Amino acid sequence: MLNLFDFVKVESKEELLGRFIQNAPQNVPLTEADVVNEVMERRYGKKP
Repeated sequence: MLNLFDFVKVESKEELLGRFIQNAPQNVPLTEADVVNEVMERRYGKKP
C-alpha cells in the first residue's frame, strides 16, 4: 500500500542492512566474549 505514494520510501531488507552497516560505529571496544555474554544475558537471563 505504501508503494502507491511517491513520497514514501519503502526499503528492502538488503537496503536497510546496507544503510545500517554504513552508519554503524567502526571502532567499538567490544570483544566477541562481551557480545556473547550480553546475548546470553538478554536471551536467557543468565550471567556467565
